[in-house]
Formats: sequence, C-alpha cells, structure tokens
Amino acid sequence: GIAVFFIPFASGLIGAGDVKLMAAIGVLKGFMFTVMATLFSSAAGLIVVIGYLIYKKKIFSYFRKYFIGLVRYILFNINFSNESNLGNKLKKFAYSNSEFTGANEKLYVPYGLAIALGTLFTLWWNYSTYLHL
Repeated sequence: GIAVFFIPFASGLIGAGDVKLMAAIGVLKGFMFTVMATLFSSAAGLIVVIGYLIYKKKIFSYFRKYFIGLVRYILFNINFSNESNLGNKLKKFAYSNSEFTGANEKLYVPYGLAIALGTLFTLWWNYSTYLHL
C-alpha cells in the first residue's frame, strides 16, 4: 500500500494519513486488492473532488483555471510562422493578461473519503464476483 501512494506523497499531492490508510488496507487484504482499491479510489476521488468544489463554490474558477492553462499550453506549442502577427498577439495576450496569470491557491481535499469509497467498492466487487450476483 505504501508503494502505491509513495510517489503522490513525495510530490506533495496527498498526505501521510492517506498513505498510512492505504498501507493498512494493503496489509489486511494483499497487493492485488490494494491495486484494485487504488484504481477505484481514483475514480471515487474524481467524484469527491467535484463534489467538494461544488460545496466550496469554486468549481467554475478551477475549471476556468485549468481551461486557461490548456489554452496557454496550446498557444505555447503552436508553431506560428515568423510573419504571423496573429500568433504573436495571441501569445503576448496569453502571457500578459492577469486573468491568464492568476495566483494559484492550493486546494485540500479529504482524500481519505475517496480511499474508503474505493475500498468498499472493491470489497463489494470481489464478493459479488465470487458469489456470482
């Protein structure tokens, strides 16, 4: 369980409590169960994050931030010809506009809930498969 969440923990994406929770699940249920629980926890994490953003009323600002980041990435990687004034104007606008260069605030999401939901779904999946429900 620790091996599965070590890289996100080292990157600062999740906390030590989440790693310890997944380690406990790994000790109790084994490696394959932990891998499946991690996959289902990732799907549950997406739902939890969207629900949390709706609860905090920040969903539109985060989607706008990531959409703008995608636009900046695309504009940076498009090879405009040297004679293209439109391309230069778009790049200049994207990197000078304050809306495109907003401050990044960090969002802390209760990911333990996603781990619990993913683990419970994995338990249900395993037992329903064995019982042929």
